[in-house]
Amino acid sequence: MVLLVAARNEAEVVAETVSDLICHASQVSVIADRCIDDTAAVAAAAGARVYVRHEGEGGKGAALAWFMSVAAHEMAEVDAVIILDADSRLAPGSLEAIAQAFAAGAEAVQAFVQPVGVEGSPVAALSAYSELLSQRIGDKIRRALGWTVPLRGFGMAFRTELLREIVTGLRTRTEDIELSLRLARRGVRVWFVEQATVYNPQPQGLRWAANQRARWLQGQAQVWRHYGRDILRLLLTGGPNAWSLLWALLLKPKTLVTLLKVGLLALVALLPIRPPALQGALLCLTGAAVAMDVAYYLVGLLLVRERGLYARALLAAPLYIAMWLWSLLLAPLARRTWLRARD
Repeated sequence: MVLLVAARNEAEVVAETVSDLICHASQVSVIADRCIDDTAAVAAAAGARVYVRHEGEGGKGAALAWFMSVAAHEMAEVDAVIILDADSRLAPGSLEAIAQAFAAGAEAVQAFVQPVGVEGSPVAALSAYSELLSQRIGDKIRRALGWTVPLRGFGMAFRTELLREIVTGLRTRTEDIELSLRLARRGVRVWFVEQATVYNPQPQGLRWAANQRARWLQGQAQVWRHYGRDILRLLLTGGPNAWSLLWALLLKPKTLVTLLKVGLLALVALLPIRPPALQGALLCLTGAAVAMDVAYYLVGLLLVRERGLYARALLAAPLYIAMWLWSLLLAPLARRTWLRARD
């Protein structure tokens, strides 16, 4: 099993990451993708096998496709690949848990993503809380039902041959959504392995978070453009498993979806809809939708350890919504295909 780190201009953090990962696995490979700093040299000095990409289309997906092509000979002897970010950390026992999933028949695995470094920023805390709930509620329900779960961009693992096939031609800025859709198209289930944990530092500050979300929103628009037919096919023929996946992948950001529900509830309440029975029914439906979202966030506090931190962060929800609105404005202007861990 190979740990693969995709990095671009990450000389500041990649050495510590490689040193940590080598404690878990004998082989750590780093893609130094079109770097203008010393990422390649620093990673090699830390003990990684480094693959330097000098040119080509931008984006993490394109870098992964390139790697699987140029490293085909070395990867022929590898059973599985775990994809991580340049600032990722693995909890002890994670590789063993993933290996057990593959031994049980999994072809693709998503580890549990544990956000870290959220104490100093309400925006980071709310982002972390949303990430935690989507796994502790959504992904655990999907696993219990035997359904696939969405990939999260890192902490995702694949059988080598499958990865080689699905990375070819990746073309959006949200390779996690793109890979999830490609697997769904093939009928491949992504297993949620909660016993494997990847620690994920959260963006600090409103500007960083907005830039990250702007890139994500731009990538989501690309997904709709390039995979519209696949999405429609999954909607029509995929059944509840596919619907759940599409809900998780595409109906984001959840905070803005909730805001839209609140706006719809207000419209239904204020507009003169006739007959009154129809207005009453619509009020019940929209009110229930809003109530479910509120309950989701409040009940979720019972599922996390740092309840006080996340409860206080919920009070800053307007700031989080403002960040997403800012991201919507930035999305058409975003040019960078890859954000570093600290940008």
